[in-house]
Amino acid sequence: MILCLRRCVSIAATSYFLCHGHDDFAIRIASLAYTLCEFSQIGRMSSSAKEGSPVHAVITKIDRMKTRQGESLFLKVDVGGETVRVFGRPEELAERLEASGYDIPASEIEAGMELHLPCLVKVGQGNNGYKIIDEFLPEAAE
Repeated sequence: MILCLRRCVSIAATSYFLCHGHDDFAIRIASLAYTLCEFSQIGRMSSSAKEGSPVHAVITKIDRMKTRQGESLFLKVDVGGETVRVFGRPEELAERLEASGYDIPASEIEAGMELHLPCLVKVGQGNNGYKIIDEFLPEAAE
């Protein structure tokens, strides 16, 4: 959404500059557009939970995908409408499920398992800018 807004603002500002030059009004429009983009980014950040606070999530699936390390299993987790993948070996995924309050042995974990397991998670920011899950908690931990 933010990227789309920034792209629209960029196109509008460029079009105005091409038609009207770099007059004071054009500079004010560009400044206002930039402020709106920054404001919408801040609004998005504040509307989500603070980093480290538990938020509601749903573990929806166990799946597999090719990565640089080969085939990797992951939990697909819906956090506020955003999908977060948590990669790991079956034993690691079983530990995360257990921390969420669900007892699924590692021997039963396989790609393609459809789930609907409500839980709480503590969300953080990864090095690459992606949202990561720092900790899984049972839903009753609120």
